[in-house]
Amino acid sequence: KVWSDITALIAKSTIAALPANQHAYRVAIPEGRDSVGFTCFTVLGFDVILDHIGKPNLIEVNELPSFETDSELDQSIKMR
Repeated sequence: KVWSDITALIAKSTIAALPANQHAYRVAIPEGRDSVGFTCFTVLGFDVILDHIGKPNLIEVNELPSFETDSELDQSIKMR
């Protein structure tokens, strides 16, 4: 149940941000240069916290999430 709730939260957040992402794409890649309909992608990082009953709440969405590992804890979390 928790994972399906998190998946729904991420899907809804992605859909809500779609118009802004489409605009940024159109500005960066003019229509004449996009012969296949897509030329790039964006990696998003979603920070989610669970409340006392396990309901996920979105904290923030990072457009350039860090893949650096500065500590052993950071390494163990990011490499799962």
